[in-house]
Amino acid sequence: MKRFDFKHMTPLRWVLIGLAVVGLAGLVYWLLLPTAKKIASSPMLNTLNNLVNKVIQVSPDDDYTTVDGTDQGSGNYTANPSWLVGDYGAESGVDYEGNAFVRDSAPTIPFEAKVRPYLHGVDYYFPEQTAKGVTLYKRFPEFALADVKIHSMGPWFSDASANAQFSRGITTITTLPNFRNGGPQDVKSLPANRKNTMLPDDVFWVLSGSLANSLGSADPRYEALMALANNHELIADENAYIELGRFAWQNQRYTNAIDGQFSRYLSLDIEISSPYTNYRLIVGWLYKGFCSAAAEAGFTIRPFTYYGPEQVVIEGLSDRMGGSGDPEYLSEQFDFLANTLDPTIQAIAQFGGVFANDTYLQGIWGNEPLLMRDGNGTPQTDGGGFVLYNELSQTTAYGQTIPLEAGEAQKCLRDLYEQSTRLYLMNHRIAGQYPAQSGMRRSGLEGTKTGSFTRYTNEGVDGITHNDRPVPAWQLELFNALNLFLTQHLWCWGVDFNHEPDALGANHADTWYYGAYGVAESITKAAHRHAAFTNIQASAFKWCWFNLAMVNHMQTDGDGYHQKALCHAKIRNVNGTVWLEVLLAFPASDNRSTLFQVWVQQGSIQSEIFQCELPSGRHYFYDCFLLPSSFSYEQVEGENVYLTYPDTMNVPRYHRGDYRQSVDNVVAP
Repeated sequence: MKRFDFKHMTPLRWVLIGLAVVGLAGLVYWLLLPTAKKIASSPMLNTLNNLVNKVIQVSPDDDYTTVDGTDQGSGNYTANPSWLVGDYGAESGVDYEGNAFVRDSAPTIPFEAKVRPYLHGVDYYFPEQTAKGVTLYKRFPEFALADVKIHSMGPWFSDASANAQFSRGITTITTLPNFRNGGPQDVKSLPANRKNTMLPDDVFWVLSGSLANSLGSADPRYEALMALANNHELIADENAYIELGRFAWQNQRYTNAIDGQFSRYLSLDIEISSPYTNYRLIVGWLYKGFCSAAAEAGFTIRPFTYYGPEQVVIEGLSDRMGGSGDPEYLSEQFDFLANTLDPTIQAIAQFGGVFANDTYLQGIWGNEPLLMRDGNGTPQTDGGGFVLYNELSQTTAYGQTIPLEAGEAQKCLRDLYEQSTRLYLMNHRIAGQYPAQSGMRRSGLEGTKTGSFTRYTNEGVDGITHNDRPVPAWQLELFNALNLFLTQHLWCWGVDFNHEPDALGANHADTWYYGAYGVAESITKAAHRHAAFTNIQASAFKWCWFNLAMVNHMQTDGDGYHQKALCHAKIRNVNGTVWLEVLLAFPASDNRSTLFQVWVQQGSIQSEIFQCELPSGRHYFYDCFLLPSSFSYEQVEGENVYLTYPDTMNVPRYHRGDYRQSVDNVVAP
C-alpha cells in the first residue's frame, strides 16, 4: 500500500478536504437535532415556502384562484420586529382644522413558513389617525385576503388615488346615494363585483306604491302592496313581495350601475316596517324576486342578510341548561337556520348568499383599565367574588375626547365576548352541529357563506344614549379580527360617510360630528395582519373552539371576563404539512401582560410548548406556524390542541381545542 505523501497536496485539495470535513460535521450535528430544529436549520423551509408559493390572485368574484407567481416569502425582509417599513404613497396634508395627516406606515409583512410563533405574533405599532376626514389606505402596503371578503360603506373620496381600498383587502364599496353623484368618482361606473348595495324600507315604500298603481286595484296583490306603501305594514303575501322584488330589480339596476348590472351583494335593511313576525317571510320573498330577475337577465347577485332584527340574545340565553348542560342559546328552539320553509333561508341557499349577524358594539372603552385594581394591580372585588368595573366620564380616541356613559367598561367586555360567542353560534347553526372543520353545512345550505356586520361607530341601544362615537382603535381592531377569523364575509356599516366624495381632510361635520375617519384604518390594520398568511388561507382546516366565551352571564367561577380569555385556532392542511393558526385576546388583563402556552398532543406524539404573549389587554395575538412533521392532518383534531394561561388573579386556566372535552387532569408538560 502506497504511503500518503503530504508533499503532493495542492492548495485546491486542502480546500476540498476542508469543505468535506465541515460538511460531515454539519450533517452529524443536524441529525442529532430535535425535529423542529432540523426544519428550522435546513433547506426544508425553502421547500415548504415553494409548496405554498402561490400568489393569491384575489378576484372580487366568488371564487379565488391560485397561479404560480413570485415567492412572497422572499426578498430583503428581516424577521419581526424589524420588518421593512416603506413609503407606499400615503398622502400628506392637513385637515380642515389644521391637524397634520398621520402618515406613519405599516410594515410589509413577508409570508414565513416558521416552526414557532413570534412571541407577540404578527403585530406592529401603528399610531392612530388623528386628522379628521382622513383615511390613508396607503399607510399600508398592498395586500389581499384569501379566505374572507370585506364590504365597505366608505369613506369614498374625490381623489381616485385616495380610494386605494381595493388594493388593501377590501372587495366592495357601498353604493350610498351620495357616492352616485355623477362626478368622476361615481361608484355607478364600478363593475358589479366591486359594489354592494343596501336597500332600506323607504325604497320599498315608494316602489310598492308605484307597482300597486301599475297593477290596478283589481289585482290580488294590490292590497298588500298598498299596505306597505301607505301604512308601512308587512302583509304576508308571497306573490306580492316576489313581484315587488322583481320590480325593484328593474328600478334599481341602473340607479346603482351605469351598465345595469347592479351590485354583486345586496342587503335588505327592512327595520322600520312592521310587524316583525312577518319580517323573514317578506325579506326572503323580496330576495327571491330581485335575485331571480337579475339571474334571468344574466347577472349574479348574492343576498347578504342577517337572521332578523330580533337577534338571539346571547347573554340572556347564556345559562347552562339543567345547570351543567349547554347554554340555552344552543338549544334547538333557538336554531335560527332550522326551518327549511323560511323564505329568507331558501333565498340565501338558492343564490349562494351570506348568513350574517348584525350586532354592533354598544359600549366603548379606551386604553384606561377596564377593571378597578388595588395598589398591586390586582382586580378589586365586591366581597362576593364579583370584580368591580371602572367608571369614567371620557376617554381619548383618534386625537379627540370621547364621552363615556355609566357601565361602559362592563358593556365593552360584554359586547366582545358576545360577538365571539355569536360567531361560534353562526358556524354551529350553518353546520347543523358542532362545527369541527371548515365547509361543514347542514343539508340544503351547501353553497352558503357565513358573515358579520360591523360598525365604525357605537350603536346607541341597551341603555347607551350616544349613537355616533368612533370605536377606539384597539377595540375596533379586535372586534374585526374576530370577524375576519371566524367568518367569510364582513360588511362594514358606516352611513356617517354618506356625503358627496370630497378631498381628504374636508369638513363634513354635518354628516358626522367626530369625523374620525381613522376608524377605517383600524379595520384595515386587522385585515393587514390577517393577510400575513394569505398564501395558505385558502386551505382546508379544522376548528379549535377552546371555550364558549359567554356562559352563565359571566358570573360563575371560571367564566368571568377577568378569568377567561378569547381563544380561537385553526389546524390547517397545506400540501401535506400541518399548520396552527392562533388568535388570542384577554381585554380584562388591562395593562398586564399574559403569557399563553400552546401545545399539541396526539397519542404519544407531543409538540414543544409554544409561547404566545399578549403585551397587554389592548393587544390581541395572531400568528400561524408549522407543526412538526410527526403530526398528520388526518389525525390531529381540535381536542389535541391545548393551551394554558394565568388569569388576572394568577389562577392557571386550561382549555382544549374542543370545549366539550374535559381539562380536569390537564397539566402543561
